[in-house]
Amino acid sequence: MKKILKCLPFLFAVSLTLVFLIPNTAYASPGTSTVDARPTANLATGGLSVSNPTYAYDGNLGTCALFDYDDVAGTFEVKTFTKPSSNTILNVDFKMNYAADGSKDPEHYRIVYYVGSSGPVVLVDWTYAAHAQSTVTWSSQAEPNDGTWSWTDIGNIRIVVETGTGGGATDQFSEYEAWVTVTIYSYTVGTMFVDPASLTDPSSPFTVDIEVSNVEDLYGWEFKLYYNRTILSNGAVTEGSFLSSGGTTYFSVVNNTDTYNATHGRFWVACTLQGHTAGVTGSGVLATVGFTVDGPGGTTPLALRDTKLVGYVYSAQTLIQMNHNTADGQVTISAVPEFPFGAALEIALAGVIIYFWWMRKHKHPLKTP
Repeated sequence: MKKILKCLPFLFAVSLTLVFLIPNTAYASPGTSTVDARPTANLATGGLSVSNPTYAYDGNLGTCALFDYDDVAGTFEVKTFTKPSSNTILNVDFKMNYAADGSKDPEHYRIVYYVGSSGPVVLVDWTYAAHAQSTVTWSSQAEPNDGTWSWTDIGNIRIVVETGTGGGATDQFSEYEAWVTVTIYSYTVGTMFVDPASLTDPSSPFTVDIEVSNVEDLYGWEFKLYYNRTILSNGAVTEGSFLSSGGTTYFSVVNNTDTYNATHGRFWVACTLQGHTAGVTGSGVLATVGFTVDGPGGTTPLALRDTKLVGYVYSAQTLIQMNHNTADGQVTISAVPEFPFGAALEIALAGVIIYFWWMRKHKHPLKTP
């Protein structure tokens, strides 16, 4: 639960206590995929003699790093793993294709991994058992530093084969491949935006919508909308229909104020689904915010800031913050123009001329025949 809450805007924690109380059902999770991270470097230490170490990760099992594990205490490691994605990491599996001759104690080896400066995490403890060439998968490995995998962590992985001192028969370890398979949450990067994007001289009061487009598995959202309070005043805000189409929601107007600072007012709004339910995919209205026109006129942006979109991977029961784009809006209020002095004189002069024409006409009426 700690990992889940770290991903959330603070408000979403209110309703998410229900998420894991509802039994899981058979939902698909189309937003997940896997990528392989492979090492790009190797290192042998402790006097260990290794043949062809570069080919311990050639990707085709055609060659291997070969060393005798009965001769000397040392290590062979592959490191500097590639980072083939930037999406949210859901799970990390370690894999190695290797073979080892069988022997008797004390000719032995073990397999461990490190992440950065962490201590060793044991995959295979000290053993002298034979191992026929095959791929072994160690599923769902933990990140040993803070418990949460990042792409920096992936790059800092070291998979190490350690050998102990022996003295008996020659026993060889053949490491054909070592890599990491990362399960990621892959999704279309959506957009949160103000609609309409631009308004000129709207009636007062008026509303604009805060919308999203092209989102997948949306479980919750949050935004702050800033505006120039010398031009507009804060009005009511209501929930849109998009998120509630996926189930029961918790909608909160966290803080609305016309006096956020000396120049700006602010809407602060958040909403989340409740319970263990699939997120909503598509486009639609998150909220409708209202304004009244105030002041002498001018142009103000409707600036979206501190926006959050939270997705829910149903099959993994995992909430993640989703990268997204934003697009601000703009409102222009025309100032009442001052009447030009020259035009006033022209109108006044025209009035005088018309007046005298009218008087002259009525003092000298046309004669009838």
